[in-house]
Amino acid sequence: MNIILKVLRQSLDRAVAKGWLPDNPARKIDLLREDKPEINPLSVAEVKAFLGKGLQEEEDRRYFRVAFFSGLRPGEEIGLQWDDIDWQRKMLLVRRSVSRFGTGPTKTVESKRTVQMLALVERALRGQRAASPLRSPWVFSNRDGGPLDITNLRKRVWRPALRRAKLRARTLYQTRHTFATLMLELGESPGWVATQLGHTNAEMVYRRYHRFIPNLRGRDGALAAKGLADEVTRRSQGVTGLPVTP
Repeated sequence: MNIILKVLRQSLDRAVAKGWLPDNPARKIDLLREDKPEINPLSVAEVKAFLGKGLQEEEDRRYFRVAFFSGLRPGEEIGLQWDDIDWQRKMLLVRRSVSRFGTGPTKTVESKRTVQMLALVERALRGQRAASPLRSPWVFSNRDGGPLDITNLRKRVWRPALRRAKLRARTLYQTRHTFATLMLELGESPGWVATQLGHTNAEMVYRRYHRFIPNLRGRDGALAAKGLADEVTRRSQGVTGLPVTP
């Protein structure tokens, strides 16, 4: 409803600008309250269980390896075409998104981006290319050669795999959140993670995911405690000045 209202507002704004309307009545209607998106990522152990016990088809494993380790939104991965893969530079070109309403542009202008292809992702995509006759332009295609249906993927693959792996129910979008939290837990730069996700800066990464990474760069107080302990030792030895911790 909010998306429809925003489009209507923009359309009527143009009518006002051209003098066809005295004012924009859609501006008098408030947007509906939207809850913050749930962030419920899988742990490393849960990803392994999902890919192992949860999935029965190797093609599904290749799809979800890309999903968990690329940071693409589900619609962006479904919209991935073979021409979007730069094998030499190991990059994915995110150009479009596929939803239940059809093929369209990415969610935002910033979402149209170049994503670094990690080794796990490259192996999965090379495996998909080897297994695919390449008659379809879509990397992950249906039996007719068209793009996957996201509703069908959610109902027939994602949810049953969670049950088989004995994992709690989650939305399909959690694959993207899983990528972000796993990369940060492994010590990757929030700026790099933001670029992979298509955010303009690292602020949203810190705001959304920091609570899942209690030891990110020692921000649990461990570095401060160590520095103070070192200073006490140094002072007892007659040395002043806090040590520089890399």
